Amino acid sequence: MKLNKVLALALSGVMAVSMLAGCSNNSGNGGQNGEGEQVPATGIVAVTNEEQKDNKVNVPFEYSTELEDDLTLAVQVKGQAATGDDIAAQLSTIMNVTNNGFSGLSGTSSNHATWVGTTTAIRVVKVDGNVIESVAMKNAAKNVSADLKNLIAEYKVGDIVYKYGFDGDVAMISVDTVDGGVLYYVAYVVTCNTTKALAN
Repeated sequence: MKLNKVLALALSGVMAVSMLAGCSNNSGNGGQNGEGEQVPATGIVAVTNEEQKDNKVNVPFEYSTELEDDLTLAVQVKGQAATGDDIAAQLSTIMNVTNNGFSGLSGTSSNHATWVGTTTAIRVVKVDGNVIESVAMKNAAKNVSADLKNLIAEYKVGDIVYKYGFDGDVAMISVDTVDGGVLYYVAYVVTCNTTKALAN
């Protein structure tokens, strides 16, 4: 009888330790495991960041569930017949952001902002044609990478250097159509922070 009690206690201890060890790998710290290592980006984030590899300046995109919610609402408001630009306009209203598109973003080769501040640009890519999700991701990422290929890191005016720092959010949703197909919407939000300093 004593042996059974001892075995039961030992088994309970082993189970408790294994449960704690299992919990330590899911620490809820934003994509990192218990040892502080970054979990590799997957899905639309990985595809978008990979597509930019040949651009002079890369925007580090992260997935945003808040953007996903706003994108879903924008598609519901505008309907499936709306273009990507229509959805982007609705999204900018929902987010209360002035959106001049990627061409109006500070830090492009055509827009050398010579003031300090932040600009935001929104782009929504709509992919139809009943393609699979991985193809939709690739198509959207290629479009956005082409839009971002003219980003620059800095612009010099006399003794002043204007530096452009970029951050990006991305979200993707799929919507079933009445004819049994699927539409994909990918929303990209890029923020440019312009600073200035004396040239070296």
